[in-house]
Amino acid sequence: MNQKAFISKLDDAPWAASDKNPGLKYKLLIDASKAETDGFSFGILQLEPGASLLPHHHDPQESYFILEGEGLMYLAGTEQQVGSGSVIYIPRSHQHGITNTGSEPLVFIWTFPTDTWSEVEYCYQ
Repeated sequence: MNQKAFISKLDDAPWAASDKNPGLKYKLLIDASKAETDGFSFGILQLEPGASLLPHHHDPQESYFILEGEGLMYLAGTEQQVGSGSVIYIPRSHQHGITNTGSEPLVFIWTFPTDTWSEVEYCYQ
């Protein structure tokens, strides 16, 4: 693959909604479906107050970086409060989910070591 560096703006990507998780929307920011990338996908996710990304697992590892808001992170049987500045590492096939416990949107960046986000198969509990 002949990759090229690029710069884009958050506003250039459209929001998409989740049928499985009401109150959740996301943007694909770095993804091979948008530009020539290899082994890295990156997006931003927003949860409205009270909304959740339901507990699930998937094969690739993942990371979150919380930008705004506060929430309760579920990691394989444990729960922990997270907020702005929290960094979360999720190993491969590790059960996880997150709920917005605040009064403002919970916003975080996610990354996968995959060419595209669409390669990730979410297995919900």
